[in-house]
Amino acid sequence: LPAHQRALGFVTLWTRKEAVLKAAGCGLMRDPAEVEVGVANGRIAPLPRSASVGGGTWAVHRLAIDAPFVGAVAGE
Repeated sequence: LPAHQRALGFVTLWTRKEAVLKAAGCGLMRDPAEVEVGVANGRIAPLPRSASVGGGTWAVHRLAIDAPFVGAVAGE
């Protein structure tokens, strides 16, 4: 990501990964690097997005929270 988007990008992607791992019931016992939640061609992918982990496929949605906060929720 471009330098001016990296901090927000990191928090956005981390929040998505954490939501998926918690929904799958494994939390941070599983390596977050194993969960792909959306960077393509130097951009953060729009939501909703799906991710596979723990034998399930999880839909990831952004929570409507005012900036500078970021939120995500995942469900099967």
